[in-house]
Amino acid sequence: MITFVITDKLSASTNTESRGGLITASTIYAGQQVVDQFGTGIDSFTMHMLIHLVGHALGLGYSGDYWWAADDAGFLANGESIQES
Repeated sequence: MITFVITDKLSASTNTESRGGLITASTIYAGQQVVDQFGTGIDSFTMHMLIHLVGHALGLGYSGDYWWAADDAGFLANGESIQES
């Protein structure tokens, strides 16, 4: 089960619980400030972030170095991430 929790911060994270190598539950924490700042449209940073976090909740990681913040150049005005390949 994946649970979504809205927080009062400008941040997002995923907490995943597992037993015997299997994911049993994940919680996605998303900041209300992110929603307020970036909106909720299908092409918004908010939607991109939530899909990204669902990937982590399902057990996906990164294929290499990956670090950027919403206010960095990581998410461009046209909705493309500098991490897309």
